[in-house]
Amino acid sequence: MVMKMITEFGKKLRKMRFERNETLKSMALKLEVSSAFLSAVENGNKAIPYDLPIKVINKYHLVGKECDEIIWLSKVSSAHIRVMMTDLDTTRRNLAVKFSKEIANLDEEQVNEIYEILNKKRSI
Repeated sequence: MVMKMITEFGKKLRKMRFERNETLKSMALKLEVSSAFLSAVENGNKAIPYDLPIKVINKYHLVGKECDEIIWLSKVSSAHIRVMMTDLDTTRRNLAVKFSKEIANLDEEQVNEIYEILNKKRSI
């Protein structure tokens, strides 16, 4: 079996457990998954189920930035992302597909440029 690297989502779950003096077993029970499965998610050996971040948010009563962080970390820790393209025009659809195919071929400068463009705050 190939071991994967612990994900940011896994690190966050582990941190939450330690901060609450909670065992893996008690967190797993609360989230309605097995201890083995939760351990595998924490260690990056199992994919994050789409409903797990919502369970974490609900069971631990997370709000605001904590809620946003769980959602974000689950997305950046996933091997795949979904892009809802229902309301996108053809140009934006083409851009999404092209980006998904070419992202691995971008050099660091290009990645940083795109990241800056996407992170710019728009003035209203």
